[in-house]
Amino acid sequence: MTIAISPTGHSASPHRSSPLSNPPIQGDGRRARKIAIPRKASHHAHSPSSPLAHHSPSQHHSPHASSHSSVAHSQSPSAHLHSPRAAYPPSPQAVHPPSPSSSPLSRSHPLLGSYPLSLLHARMAAHKPHCASQFAVRVRAIATRPGQTPRAPEPLVLPFTATYYDLVSEDEPVAGAAPCHSPWVADVDLEAHYFAAFGDAQSEPPAYPGYRVPAVGQLQLLIKTSSAAVHAFVVPYDLSQLAAGARLLARERTYVSSSGGESLRYALQLQFACVDGSFYLARTLKLVFTSSPPDAGCTLRTERADEVVPPSSVQSAKSSMRGSALRRSISSLPAAPVSPSPSLSPGTPPSPPPAAAEQHRGVL
Repeated sequence: MTIAISPTGHSASPHRSSPLSNPPIQGDGRRARKIAIPRKASHHAHSPSSPLAHHSPSQHHSPHASSHSSVAHSQSPSAHLHSPRAAYPPSPQAVHPPSPSSSPLSRSHPLLGSYPLSLLHARMAAHKPHCASQFAVRVRAIATRPGQTPRAPEPLVLPFTATYYDLVSEDEPVAGAAPCHSPWVADVDLEAHYFAAFGDAQSEPPAYPGYRVPAVGQLQLLIKTSSAAVHAFVVPYDLSQLAAGARLLARERTYVSSSGGESLRYALQLQFACVDGSFYLARTLKLVFTSSPPDAGCTLRTERADEVVPPSSVQSAKSSMRGSALRRSISSLPAAPVSPSPSLSPGTPPSPPPAAAEQHRGVL
């Protein structure tokens, strides 16, 4: 039998194991796990993605080369991208804390819109609220048309709950800074008051669930507690040009200016409605106020803006339906059963009314 001799001097016997038949020996003396290589791609067996592509036959007997190859493979970019820690967000310690010079509102969560709108529409969910229910508002309208004697309808007293918010987070206090709070904020539901007061069957419902006011006058809103008055709003208005079904939105804001800047102190938002030629203070009163008077050195600046909402077919229908909503709810109550007269038998028809009887005699 002829034995072929390789150029390196080793016999190429088929029974002799080649260096690639056994796994390479690692630096600690252990043999790595065997990896199967497809036969059909024998000329591409050592592809770049295969672990054997980085090992030559001389490296299988060199512990240093094997350990160097394993370290280079662990630091490759593909291994970092497939690492489980690469999908995690950055550590919280990498986020820089806010600057102490920033305002209280910037350190808290951002508000939706401007600060006055956030207060009026209760968009202060990121700030801690404090509620109190000992407030009440006294509503009174006085007619001030020139040439007429001033007259006023009966005043209306509405209890309500007010809320103020902490503008500085308790988790991020500012060293040496005084507590910062918002003014009191309240929504007084005028419409719900009339539905609750005239919802039973014994009371006579009003023509519209609102406080009726003169066409031209002055609206006075006195906010008070059980022991003292807190603040008074005086709002002049003119509804003489308001069309039927239209609404007037009255907005008023008062800012206080001091050496530290300008801030919102008082605000209100009212709605007037014209229904069947009469005028009403309707729906919800939005109030912003403080329980302490401004300092002597402060300057007050008041802004007033009126917006007329023209009537539409849908709004006119809703306006006419809202006025009779209470009457419909009362008329829908079941009527008491009427017992039949004992003098009549079940088969005897009732006698006609007197007017019908007289008309019957005249015909005869």
